[in-house]
Amino acid sequence: SVKPKHGSLYVVGTEGYIAGELGRLAVYDRQGELLQNLAGPGLDQFGSCLEGVRTRNREVLSAEVEGGHISTSLVHVATISQRLGKPASSAEIQRALESRRAPAYATETFQEICRYLADLDIDLKKTPLALGPWLESDSAAERFVGNDEANALLTREYRHPFVVPAENPI
Repeated sequence: SVKPKHGSLYVVGTEGYIAGELGRLAVYDRQGELLQNLAGPGLDQFGSCLEGVRTRNREVLSAEVEGGHISTSLVHVATISQRLGKPASSAEIQRALESRRAPAYATETFQEICRYLADLDIDLKKTPLALGPWLESDSAAERFVGNDEANALLTREYRHPFVVPAENPI
């Protein structure tokens, strides 16, 4: 396996990975060969979103709202699993991935993350990782299947006047 080129952002997919920093990203294949550099003003979705809210003008958005919702959902799922997780050694997490029959790229990615943390002098014996539950989702309902604890973390009690209304209030 080729050692990936890291940055503050590192996302692995089935065909390769994206690495870099905000405003300067690159796409690599599974062998670590550069496929494309990504740069430009369209990478500041957060600033674009704030401008859209301030002006109430959808034309200033660099991406559709639904696309932002979908693209951040994976991060929210990971955060929920991590918050519900328990401290675990890297060996325990590796065994859990293998017992779930996770795809090879998932176990390889975990091993790469462990190497990356070691390169940063992070001792995983002193700083344990968290092993969260395997979350199955119903994408149409935007809920987790059979995990009430995880579903409870999908929302929270909001302060007035910042209340998010129910979709179908009675």
